[in-house]
Amino acid sequence: MRICVYASSSTRTSDRFMAAGRALGAAIAAGGHVLVNGGGRSGGMGALNEGCRAAGGRIVCVIHERFVVDGEEFAARRRWSPRAATGRRKRLLVEHCDALIVMPGGVGTLDELWDAASLQQLGFKTSRPVVLVNLDGYYDAAFAALQPSDDEGLTSKPPAEILHAVPDVGAALAWCEAQQTADAYTARASRVRARAPPKPSPASPRASPAAPPSRRSCSSGAGP
Repeated sequence: MRICVYASSSTRTSDRFMAAGRALGAAIAAGGHVLVNGGGRSGGMGALNEGCRAAGGRIVCVIHERFVVDGEEFAARRRWSPRAATGRRKRLLVEHCDALIVMPGGVGTLDELWDAASLQQLGFKTSRPVVLVNLDGYYDAAFAALQPSDDEGLTSKPPAEILHAVPDVGAALAWCEAQQTADAYTARASRVRARAPPKPSPASPRASPAAPPSRRSCSSGAGP
């Protein structure tokens, strides 16, 4: 399973968020999954990559060419460095994953979060399941921001169906794995239905033959 993680790149990221990033990276590797992320070597993103690499995991980085020039990239075996605007980078991140985990982050992380939430609400084929790691209530404000839109009928889904939140990284990974299991079950059921022979159409009821007229009804007049 390919799991994309959005996280901070700030060198001022707190120790508890850094520790959570390393733990998530290690857990993704231990689960045999592929970590997809923005390819930074600092902040929560850097901790995530370090934890995954230390545990022998596989990492795919999608980092804008600007940050490669600045030497901010994480040394991963597989990396894409789009030259276009950051929108292209966001699309590549989503297209190459099966689920999204959002760690605490700044403006860039929030931008990626709302972009993913928009795809989820609109039901695009490129949308992915999104789970927020709500450490210490970090994303409580995100759900509070969605609630007025739902109250006014401006969203097509309730907030809980657009975004899902869990308290720690272990729960986030477990949620992603559960989504994959559910998707696999749905796909398998669809294949079984497609292979099943068509049901015969119900036969139309056959009309009963008309009874021959009785002799009595065919006699004319009274006897002599």
